[in-house]
Amino acid sequence: MKSTENLISMNIGGSVLVGKTERRIDEAFAYWKERRCLCVKKRRGLG
Repeated sequence: MKSTENLISMNIGGSVLVGKTERRIDEAFAYWKERRCLCVKKRRGLG
């Protein structure tokens, strides 16, 4: 009984961690895309 409880809490903790990591990756990617767009716009403006 106790081992199943531990497994369930581990699974919940793991999925929460994965969710946070995925969100961080999404945020980082969105930020990177914004920066890239800004760089491209600047380059086009200069060109």
